[in-house]
Amino acid sequence: MPLTPNVLWAQRPDSVFLTVEITNVENLKVDLKDKSLSFSAISDGKDFAFELEFFKPINVAESKQSTKRLVEFYLKKAEEETWDKLTPTKCPFVKCDWSKWADSDDEDEKPGFDMDGMDGMGGMG
Repeated sequence: MPLTPNVLWAQRPDSVFLTVEITNVENLKVDLKDKSLSFSAISDGKDFAFELEFFKPINVAESKQSTKRLVEFYLKKAEEETWDKLTPTKCPFVKCDWSKWADSDDEDEKPGFDMDGMDGMGGMG
Protein backbone atom coordinates (compact mmCIF):
# COMPACT_ATOMS: atom_id res chain seq x y z
CA MET A 1 0.00 0.00 0.00
CA PRO A 2 1.45 3.39 -0.95
CA LEU A 3 2.45 5.98 1.63
CA THR A 4 0.78 9.40 1.71
CA PRO A 5 3.18 12.35 1.50
CA ASN A 6 2.63 15.65 3.26
CA VAL A 7 1.09 18.26 0.97
CA LEU A 8 1.53 21.96 1.75
CA TRP A 9 -0.87 24.54 0.31
CA ALA A 10 -1.14 28.30 0.06
CA GLN A 11 -3.36 30.57 -2.00
CA ARG A 12 -3.78 33.94 -3.63
CA PRO A 13 -7.16 35.21 -4.86
CA ASP A 14 -6.43 33.83 -8.36
CA SER A 15 -4.44 30.66 -7.58
CA VAL A 16 -3.47 27.79 -5.27
CA PHE A 17 0.07 26.58 -4.73
CA LEU A 18 0.72 22.96 -3.65
CA THR A 19 4.03 21.41 -2.58
CA VAL A 20 4.33 17.61 -2.26
CA GLU A 21 7.05 16.91 0.28
CA ILE A 22 8.99 14.13 -1.43
CA THR A 23 12.31 14.30 -3.30
CA ASN A 24 14.13 12.16 -5.90
CA VAL A 25 10.83 11.52 -7.66
CA GLU A 26 10.54 8.74 -10.26
CA ASN A 27 7.54 7.36 -12.18
CA LEU A 28 5.49 10.49 -11.52
CA LYS A 29 1.84 10.14 -12.53
CA VAL A 30 -0.47 13.15 -12.25
CA ASP A 31 -4.10 13.34 -13.29
CA LEU A 32 -5.27 16.93 -12.86
CA LYS A 33 -8.93 17.73 -13.45
CA ASP A 34 -10.98 20.83 -12.73
CA LYS A 35 -12.15 19.46 -9.37
CA SER A 36 -9.48 16.91 -8.41
CA LEU A 37 -5.83 15.86 -8.39
CA SER A 38 -4.62 12.25 -8.45
CA PHE A 39 -0.91 11.79 -7.70
CA SER A 40 1.46 8.84 -7.54
CA ALA A 41 5.24 8.57 -7.57
CA ILE A 42 8.21 6.63 -6.28
CA SER A 43 10.71 8.37 -4.00
CA ASP A 44 13.80 6.64 -2.61
CA GLY A 45 12.29 3.24 -3.48
CA LYS A 46 8.96 3.89 -1.70
CA ASP A 47 5.55 4.26 -3.36
CA PHE A 48 3.59 7.44 -2.60
CA ALA A 49 0.05 8.34 -3.67
CA PHE A 50 -2.90 10.56 -2.81
CA GLU A 51 -6.08 12.00 -4.25
CA LEU A 52 -7.53 15.42 -3.54
CA GLU A 53 -10.94 16.83 -4.33
CA PHE A 54 -10.74 20.63 -4.60
CA PHE A 55 -13.03 22.96 -2.66
CA LYS A 56 -13.85 24.79 -5.92
CA PRO A 57 -12.90 24.27 -9.59
CA ILE A 58 -9.54 25.17 -11.11
CA ASN A 59 -8.48 25.99 -14.68
CA VAL A 60 -6.41 22.97 -15.77
CA ALA A 61 -5.10 24.59 -18.97
CA GLU A 62 -3.54 27.50 -17.03
CA SER A 63 -2.10 25.35 -14.21
CA LYS A 64 1.57 24.30 -14.03
CA GLN A 65 3.85 21.83 -12.28
CA SER A 66 7.54 21.59 -11.40
CA THR A 67 9.72 18.71 -10.22
CA LYS A 68 13.00 20.57 -9.61
CA ARG A 69 13.54 19.48 -6.00
CA LEU A 70 10.06 18.85 -4.61
CA VAL A 71 6.92 18.37 -6.68
CA GLU A 72 5.10 21.70 -6.89
CA PHE A 73 1.83 22.72 -8.50
CA TYR A 74 0.53 26.17 -9.43
CA LEU A 75 -3.23 25.77 -9.86
CA LYS A 76 -5.14 28.61 -11.48
CA LYS A 77 -8.56 29.07 -9.86
CA ALA A 78 -11.57 29.05 -12.20
CA GLU A 79 -12.88 32.13 -10.37
CA GLU A 80 -10.84 34.73 -8.49
CA GLU A 81 -11.84 34.37 -4.84
CA THR A 82 -10.44 33.26 -1.49
CA TRP A 83 -11.18 29.65 -0.63
CA ASP A 84 -12.11 28.73 2.94
CA LYS A 85 -10.14 25.50 2.56
CA LEU A 86 -8.39 23.38 -0.08
CA THR A 87 -10.74 20.39 0.08
CA PRO A 88 -14.40 19.96 1.06
CA THR A 89 -13.42 17.35 3.69
CA LYS A 90 -10.48 17.25 6.10
CA CYS A 91 -7.32 15.61 4.78
CA PRO A 92 -4.80 14.95 7.60
CA PHE A 93 -1.84 15.03 5.18
CA VAL A 94 -2.66 18.57 3.90
CA LYS A 95 -1.14 21.47 5.84
CA CYS A 96 -0.86 25.23 5.33
CA ASP A 97 2.35 26.45 3.76
CA TRP A 98 2.78 29.52 5.95
CA SER A 99 5.95 30.57 4.08
CA LYS A 100 3.83 31.22 0.97
CA TRP A 101 0.54 32.18 2.60
CA ALA A 102 -0.74 35.74 2.20
CA ASP A 103 -3.74 37.23 3.96
CA SER A 104 -5.79 39.76 2.05
CA ASP A 105 -4.28 42.61 4.07
CA ASP A 106 -0.64 41.63 3.40
CA GLU A 107 -0.70 40.33 -0.19
CA ASP A 108 1.40 43.28 -1.35
CA GLU A 109 4.17 42.26 1.07
CA LYS A 110 4.46 38.55 0.12
CA PRO A 111 6.25 37.67 -3.11
CA GLY A 112 4.27 35.93 -5.83
CA PHE A 113 4.76 32.24 -6.52
CA ASP A 114 8.03 31.44 -8.28
CA MET A 115 6.86 29.72 -11.45
CA ASP A 116 10.24 29.63 -13.22
CA GLY A 117 10.75 26.17 -14.67
CA MET A 118 7.16 25.07 -14.20
CA ASP A 119 5.66 23.13 -17.07
CA GLY A 120 2.11 23.66 -18.29
CA MET A 121 -0.57 21.15 -17.38
CA GLY A 122 -2.76 21.60 -20.47
CA GLY A 123 -4.10 18.26 -21.70
CA MET A 124 -3.30 16.48 -18.42
CA GLY A 125 -6.91 15.84 -17.42
